[in-house]
Order: sequence, then structure tokens, then C-alpha cells
Amino acid sequence: MGWKLYDRSWGVLLERSDCQGALKVVDIGVSYGNRRVIKGVSFSVKGGETYVLVGRNGSGKSTLLRAVAGLLEAEGKVLYSCEDYSSLPAWRRRFALFTSPFPLVRARSVRENMLISARLAGLSEKDAQGEVRRVALDFGIEHLLNRRPRELSMGERQKVGLATVVLSRPRALLVDEPFNHLTREWTLEVAKELRRAVRELGLPAVVATPRLDDAIVLGMELRAGVIYEGELIVESTVEELVHKPPHVAVIETLDVYSRNLLPLNDGLARSLGVRCEEDSTRAWIPPWMFDRDGTGGVEVELESYASGPLGITAVLRVAERKLEALMRDIGGKRLRVTVRGAICYDREGRRK
Repeated sequence: MGWKLYDRSWGVLLERSDCQGALKVVDIGVSYGNRRVIKGVSFSVKGGETYVLVGRNGSGKSTLLRAVAGLLEAEGKVLYSCEDYSSLPAWRRRFALFTSPFPLVRARSVRENMLISARLAGLSEKDAQGEVRRVALDFGIEHLLNRRPRELSMGERQKVGLATVVLSRPRALLVDEPFNHLTREWTLEVAKELRRAVRELGLPAVVATPRLDDAIVLGMELRAGVIYEGELIVESTVEELVHKPPHVAVIETLDVYSRNLLPLNDGLARSLGVRCEEDSTRAWIPPWMFDRDGTGGVEVELESYASGPLGITAVLRVAERKLEALMRDIGGKRLRVTVRGAICYDREGRRK
């Protein structure tokens, strides 16, 4: 039976059984002069777990990761394996900060960049050479070892960067927008390698991204936090953020089909047949809840459509508004639709 530590000044209960190899961030705050940019953020990540931090550009994601890494002065506590790392400098924390594009030494080959990382981890020359070969094989980049960074595609550079970080033997992995400028194919490949490395090495990992699409690629089952103006406003799973947003702030901040968020005093909500409890003020229509109806429903105009992470998304114009619907059969320019259901929210924006 594990012991418990409770410190009232931190306001957090720690279990010895679940904090080994875990990263815990407790009430972290960062200020630039009189401007407070990170406002009391707390979350925890177990060893081998990938935690997704989602927020639009400028929300504080990068600043938060840099504070956790020890690169910025911050209030609050950062704990790893039940130990307080808050006063340690970045080089002693050994939390790897992975950015996009990953900064490789341009004058050195991929092999030499990876060897630098292995040597910094304290490996002998012989062991470093062996580890570079092994990790390159694991990541499928052995054919890139003799290339220079300028000879790599953006996707190849990200895979090389991830392998280089793994060689440094970090305690935790902090990943800042790893899929920027990547094609869909490379995003899937880098996401797969990232999840594999985190799982096999037992690292706690925090991946920051401005796009919910990237979170979906990483895994619908993952825990996720939504950051807005320096505050962690919601903690949930990626699946819940996509399918049943717990607060209207998630819909508006992450643009989760936000066109489908309707005030209940709107004539459109009534004509679509949306029904909610009396104390509800807004309703969100999930895009997969639209059905084509040849005779009933509401007549809409098909404005455009495109492929997305969940299927073909059609933009429908009705009256002066636009709605987004997932549809298998687009058909003609004008069609009639019905709504099978909606998610309702109260005056404070909470899901009913």
C-alpha cells in the first residue's frame, strides 16, 4: 500500500503508487511584468502517457511548456516521480522540449547530430555509436544517417528530431506543435512514432497543438486539456471534446463546428426541430446528426464541401446562416435536411 503526501500550500493529493515516473504540474503561473500570461495551470501525466494540450495560437501553450522545462521563471510546482523539481535549472530537470522544426546542427550529418545527443546523455563513444544505430533502425531513418539537415523533407526532419531527443534519455517529453507544415501522410507517420516512443520508453509526454485535428490523429482516447488565455478551462478526452464538448468555450475556442452553435431563441433552431430543457440557452448540432430528407425538414443550399478528419464536411446555407454537416451523399445543390438531435448548454455555457 503506497503512502500519500498532501501539502495544503499546493492543494494537491499525491499517491506514491501513481506518481512514479509521472509529471505533475501544480498551479503554474508566468508573468511578463504586470501581465499574467499563465494563470494557475495544473495537470498530471503518467509515465508512458501522452497528454494533449489544445489551444489556439497565443493561448499560452508554448509559454507553459517552456516554464515546465525550466526555461522560464514561474510560480507553482513542477514534480517528477514525487520529487519537487521546481527549483532545478533546465539542464538538471532533463525535460526535452521538442519544437517544430526541430533545431538540428546544419553543418553536421544526421548521424553526427544524433551522436551529440547520445554523448550528452553520458554514453561512451562505443555505446553512443551503438545506440544511434539502434534508434535509427527503430525510427526507420537508417537511410538518412549520412544526410545533412538541408537534404531532409520536413517530415523526415521531425522523425530525425524525435529520434535525437530519445537518444538524450529525457525524463519527460514536452512537444510543441510537432505537425506544423507537415502533409497529412507525414502527420500520421510522426504521430505514430511519437506515441510509440512515449509508450516504449515510459515517458510522460505533453503535446501542444492549436488544432483539434492533430489531437484526433494522436488518439481519440487520450486525455486532453484546453488552454485559453493562459488558463486550463477544460480537462476531458479528445473523443469528448470532439463528440460532446463539455462547454461552449471548447466549441468557440477550438472552432469545433462552431457554426452549428445556435441560440435557442433563434428561429432556425426551432425550424430544425431542436429541443432542449427549459433552462438551456444554446444548442450545438453535431455535424453527423444531419439527415437528408426528400420531403420534410428544412430546405438548404449546398455552398461547398471538403474532406476532413471525420469525413466529408458540407457547408450548408440556410437563411442568413451557414451550418456544417457530415454527409455521405452530397447530391444536388439544393436539398432538405432534418436534425436527429442536439447537445444543449445552460446560461453559463455548461453542457446539460
